[in-house]
Amino acid sequence: MAPFKTFLFLVPSLVNAAFLQLPSESKKLPNGLSVVMVQYPSPGTLAYQIAVRVGSRNEVLKGTTGFAHFFEHLMFRGTKNRSASEYGDLLMRLGAENNAWTATDLTVYHGMVSSARVGELLDAEADRFQNLSFDEKAYREEVGAVHGEYNKDSVSPEFQLEEKLMETAFTKHTYGHTTMGYKNDLLKFGEKFKEVWPFFEEHYRPENTTVILVGDVDFEKGGALVSKSFSPWKKPPPKPSAIPREPVQKAPRTADIKLTKQTQSRIVLAHKIPAFTPSSRESAAILLLSEIFFSTPSEFQKTYRYDKQWLDSIDASPGMPVDPGLWVINLRFSQAGESKKAEVLSAVQSLVTSIAAIPLSDEVVTKAKKRLKNAETLTWLGSSDALASQLALFTSFGDPLKAINQWTETVSSTSAKDISFFAQKYLVENNRTTISLEGAH
Repeated sequence: MAPFKTFLFLVPSLVNAAFLQLPSESKKLPNGLSVVMVQYPSPGTLAYQIAVRVGSRNEVLKGTTGFAHFFEHLMFRGTKNRSASEYGDLLMRLGAENNAWTATDLTVYHGMVSSARVGELLDAEADRFQNLSFDEKAYREEVGAVHGEYNKDSVSPEFQLEEKLMETAFTKHTYGHTTMGYKNDLLKFGEKFKEVWPFFEEHYRPENTTVILVGDVDFEKGGALVSKSFSPWKKPPPKPSAIPREPVQKAPRTADIKLTKQTQSRIVLAHKIPAFTPSSRESAAILLLSEIFFSTPSEFQKTYRYDKQWLDSIDASPGMPVDPGLWVINLRFSQAGESKKAEVLSAVQSLVTSIAAIPLSDEVVTKAKKRLKNAETLTWLGSSDALASQLALFTSFGDPLKAINQWTETVSSTSAKDISFFAQKYLVENNRTTISLEGAH
């Protein structure tokens, strides 16, 4: 299984008219499951994504942090009709690729399969969504696998930064823990064989799931195959757990991490931002200002990464949080910049707080839109799997085909004034969390 997504939020993208012109269809089954199909020129092959709107955001009850990621693992442990090894053997016979990932708001099962064999693949996937079953021995084996994954990932500086950032920036909301969960909770997973099932029953539901097929797909046949496999999946109405609201942050927050091993210093500067919605010019404004002030062509990168060479990497890509989240600027220092951390931090803080007052011409904003559009178009149209992946990201916001159209229009219509208003409202000191990480000297 693929590693969980780090630094919390998934990255929104733009799409050009060529994508919107591809034949596509979306429908909803009577049980609430959504189906999205796009015809992409990949003769004989299909990319599939099964997106479930559940992630670490939904781990509300005490002791359940890490459950969403854990269930990603458990979904490969067999069903009432097919053992885990039989499932693996079937995928080999089909020549299918299969993997999964978990993030804050979404869990996605994905792969590639021959378009001629997609019906068999869908039957197998529907079986594990409807008939998941494993004994306590298999459960405990997967507990050990999750422990091992946590131990491996937790030694990385990026993971430690993420963990410290989330628990510092959020005091009530479940965004305050990482997708992997807290170590103390993971260590008790072995005792929770019966407790994981209520989480599964609450969130793995047809109305919470979207099946995406991109590639050599006939809409009538593809829709019929999904319906045949997934229509029997029915569940009684859930009793959803309320996700706590995060209080307004009233003062800047800071935290430091000191490592005993040598490593490059890192600083993250985060600001609270509103929830992503495809129609929000605030969501578009943060994407555009990130591109203008912190992308590769920006003056900040030119000065501190290329001219002075104090930074090895700079990233400020915003995400798509379902609830109010964070815009995070990630800075990793070069050896030459180790003694310049205070100067760089002061510079980035000064830049962020001054964005609202910086006059942006229409030309600057238009060029940023073109760069984003060109870069993301190349990524999106690179493969059927890439297209399917992007569609999965938008399933948290309704029909992903409609959401992408709406998002494209929103970004296109966002102005320099919108960017200034956003910066004035959100990029303020009391909204900021700063985390620094330093290795042994």
